Amino acid sequence: MNRWEDAWYFMNLKRAIARKHGGGVYQLFSPHRDGAGHFCHDDIYFTMMSIASGSHYVGAYAPPPYSEESMGAFATRFSEFFWSDKLRPIEAAEEVIFVDAPADLWYAEGATQEDLPGKRRYVVPLLNPPVAERLRRNKSNELPPPIEESFDIEVAMPEGFAKAEAWMLSWEPRVHSKRVKSKVEGETLRVRFPPLKLFSVLVVEFAK
Repeated sequence: MNRWEDAWYFMNLKRAIARKHGGGVYQLFSPHRDGAGHFCHDDIYFTMMSIASGSHYVGAYAPPPYSEESMGAFATRFSEFFWSDKLRPIEAAEEVIFVDAPADLWYAEGATQEDLPGKRRYVVPLLNPPVAERLRRNKSNELPPPIEESFDIEVAMPEGFAKAEAWMLSWEPRVHSKRVKSKVEGETLRVRFPPLKLFSVLVVEFAK
């Protein structure tokens, strides 16, 4: 797990297995164990990916850049979207969700769904991936370029659902949620997603 992309994949895989077998949790330990560096690139990504994957974490959350608040405040406010034991992976998410961003974003592995009374909810974390391939190789703490413009996301409508609404969850610049522009066209929900610097979440709720 010393490659970022592998770590992201296995965090989501192990979390899914833990939930599948009786609602258990996948608990992570910090690379440092005793805390997290202030604006340290690798600690920021490790704790951000812990939240986004719905894993549990032992250690201090690293303060995120571009934010006046903390990852802990974000996770506390929006805990139901990450730690509900009824969330399950969206199978073949890359075929269900298309993100037309100006730069590559990680999202498919972390995309989950949950059935609610009369509704279905998709939770899709959008991560601007690290510039270095491996952990502990980014000595300058360089972050990826922010995505400064809104971009389009297309989501296939689940069978049996005809309506949908979409929101963004973010800590940039403060912890908040915001309804985003979306429209159902045939079997596709088209979403106009706001700019993001490092991390935001798309939440879609489908209704019949």
